[in-house]
Amino acid sequence: MLPVYPMPVNAGDTTFMVISTALVALMTPGLAFFYGGLVEKKNSVTIMLQSFVAFAIVTIMWIFGGFSLVFGDSVSLKKSDSPCGLHHAQAASLSLQ
Repeated sequence: MLPVYPMPVNAGDTTFMVISTALVALMTPGLAFFYGGLVEKKNSVTIMLQSFVAFAIVTIMWIFGGFSLVFGDSVSLKKSDSPCGLHHAQAASLSLQ
């Protein structure tokens, strides 16, 4: 297991990530309309729905996998060592200093 060195949360980095995430969330409907316009009229709703489902799947994967790897106490990939989802998330530990 690799050593983990706690680092303080930087306000600038956090702001950048929040803005980037918001821009990606706003991009999803535009991407859905773009892909919907590339197919036949009867298939456009299906293609648009696939864009939203893909965004939802990536969000769920981030919550259950990515968050644990980024903010967890351990970087071990063993199921018993790493927390699942937002298990160890506390408002005090993630607050800006």
